Amino acid sequence: MKENHREILVVSNTKGKKFSLIETSDNYIVACGYDSSQRWGRQWEYGVYYMFSNDKEKLVALNKATEKLFEKVNKNYISRTRLEELATLFKDGLISDDRENAFEFFENCCEMTDKEKEWFGIEEDSPIANTKFENPMYNKGYDDGFSDGANSIESEKE
Repeated sequence: MKENHREILVVSNTKGKKFSLIETSDNYIVACGYDSSQRWGRQWEYGVYYMFSNDKEKLVALNKATEKLFEKVNKNYISRTRLEELATLFKDGLISDDRENAFEFFENCCEMTDKEKEWFGIEEDSPIANTKFENPMYNKGYDDGFSDGANSIESEKE
């Protein structure tokens, strides 16, 4: 039985290893160690599969597959997920250091839209931006001394 597929792209990494982006009726495949001269089923050493069953899932699968292909062929590529993680850490650090200046920076230097601020959780009235550093769950379970008043000074009654 012949598999219906479409070879979208074949690229090599710096070591010369070939990779391909392949589309089937319900998958995008990032084929690693690709050799188009072989018969179907033996054309790659291993594959990373992204399934879809409708157009919306197909778009998401294509995005994930191209992201994976970039990771495989470009040693300097930084994935979107990693960039989001770094941006969030930078944002959280700015807010914790100087909240007022951080919001001014986001507004004036970054020229962030309201939608972008919402995505990062940095609206002025955001519960995330206002309470994140007081939440021990956010601090990986460690008591930071803010959430329960553990570091507060209680005056003794005389």
